Amino acid sequence: MGSDEKIFREGAIETAASPDQLNAIAPLVTPRHVLLISSVFLLAGILIGWAFFASIPITVTGPALIKHDAQGKAVGCVAFFSLSQGKRVDVGQVAYVAVSTVAEDQHGVVVGRVDMVDERLTSLETVTELAGDPTLAQEIQKQLGTTLFASIAFDSVDGRLRWQGGVMPEDDELKLFTPCEVRVVIDEKSPVQLLLPTLFADDAKAGSGAR
Repeated sequence: MGSDEKIFREGAIETAASPDQLNAIAPLVTPRHVLLISSVFLLAGILIGWAFFASIPITVTGPALIKHDAQGKAVGCVAFFSLSQGKRVDVGQVAYVAVSTVAEDQHGVVVGRVDMVDERLTSLETVTELAGDPTLAQEIQKQLGTTLFASIAFDSVDGRLRWQGGVMPEDDELKLFTPCEVRVVIDEKSPVQLLLPTLFADDAKAGSGAR
């Protein structure tokens, strides 16, 4: 390497490392860029937090009929489930009941809890007795196949049914055997558990094996 080329290289390195050159590059990163990058990281952090810590309810659904107490007041409903879904219903789980005679988009749903689950297979005769109508009982069994039933007890506030998701109707005296749809919350999972079920299933198996 010639002396002239060596001198040129040393001069180029000194020029690139000089404070003047660093000051010339610095303006390329403006406060606007910093704000944009910070916003991206903030949004990513929010999304990651939501994916791991948000809670999404997992529900099973089934047809139901309003039941009354001895005073003729609506206190809950009898719900019917297919065998596969009924096995996942347990006492104490929260239930949301959409009543067919009440507009859900205006008044929401009645809140209750499962207070009894009959784990025996429900015969047509039992469904008929619970439904109060042979034709309706046949429709329920035709829809669900092998059937289990559960009892839902409604929550109350100041002596009235507890409604969620809308304005409480002025008259919530629901008639006996009014058709409903019940949604029972059987579990709650984070979004990442729903997106990667296999990964979390393996973790659950490993945990149960350790016990």
